Amino acid sequence: MDKLKTELFNIEHDDDTLHKLEKELYNYQIIEQVLTEYQSFQGIDRKIQIKPNKIIQDDNHKNILVNATFILKWGGLLTDNGKEVSSDVGTYFNKLYPSNKSGALNRLHNTLRHDLKIYSSDEGRCLKTAAAFTKSLLNFQGDFIPLIYSMVHVEEILLDQTIAAEEDLKRIKNYINN
Repeated sequence: MDKLKTELFNIEHDDDTLHKLEKELYNYQIIEQVLTEYQSFQGIDRKIQIKPNKIIQDDNHKNILVNATFILKWGGLLTDNGKEVSSDVGTYFNKLYPSNKSGALNRLHNTLRHDLKIYSSDEGRCLKTAAAFTKSLLNFQGDFIPLIYSMVHVEEILLDQTIAAEEDLKRIKNYINN
């Protein structure tokens, strides 16, 4: 990044070009900051997408990417309060399970766990919310990451298609608020 800065400002440019280069440098600095925060890149909180805008074919009918949009998503971290609420809801559901007085839900055998479906979108905070719920529901110990990969199923439609669930959401919000 430092080398890029030096090169950009050592070349003579007109004001318009210089302004564009400064803006591009600023964007690269934001990307660098997001990718290096917390000393490692974890896809659960950050994600990079490259969307092709224009693809052409060469003489050998090979596709060549000419233009693409770089998308960096970051944020939406699950708060401590969010973890606590998710855990409380998991504990509540654990107690609702009819035969759980003997701890049957807590000792759900590995061969039966595939019958338990926990769904989430692929956003980091949603995955962590689902893991916090699952951890309390099944009284697991340990970190969220193994739970996310073993128990939480990613379902894009849950985040992207809220219109289908609009009536249910209204009914649930009504119930909660009244």
